[in-house]
Amino acid sequence: MSVGNKRGLLVPESITDAEFDHLRNELPDEVEIKKLDDKLSALGNCIACNDNFALIHPDMDQDSEEIIAKTLGVEVFRTAIAGNAIVGSY
Repeated sequence: MSVGNKRGLLVPESITDAEFDHLRNELPDEVEIKKLDDKLSALGNCIACNDNFALIHPDMDQDSEEIIAKTLGVEVFRTAIAGNAIVGSY
């Protein structure tokens, strides 16, 4: 699963080279694509974002938080929604 906004797209480390190349070829050059190596790999479930903010699962790695902020150009908040840490599911 992937997640993104107008500035960037985050994909799991498990993406194949062919899938990555296809995304790179289809997206505008100004959209950065970054592989995110985190134990929580269903990114669409663990990250909810727009062009200004990202809500992330509280257990995501600190390195992942920094990559999310830089790639998407957003302010990042670790949180749960309605007591559920899978923020992208609501």
